[in-house]
Amino acid sequence: METQRQWSDLTITRTTPVLLGLCSLVMLAAVRCHEAGLLSVESTAWYAKPEPTFSDCLRLVRSRIWQARIGRGSEERADLVQFPREVVDALIHSLATAA
Repeated sequence: METQRQWSDLTITRTTPVLLGLCSLVMLAAVRCHEAGLLSVESTAWYAKPEPTFSDCLRLVRSRIWQARIGRGSEERADLVQFPREVVDALIHSLATAA
């Protein structure tokens, strides 16, 4: 866990359990995906990893959530995927927030 931005002890005691719970949910989802053969190691040219890390698990869970939101209403193997307006707006908002 990194140092949190909050200064209040009360805020830290509220946020830490939530962060630990969120990490646990990500790991549980990643374990299920790993059992299905979906978890892969994303290596770079300068850093080869022998085993998946938490960032790999987080990437997998995020991508599965996006696939579930975006793929809704389209056939599984369609060349063209239809996006509802609310999904496009959420995607734009998320990308703008991440940048």
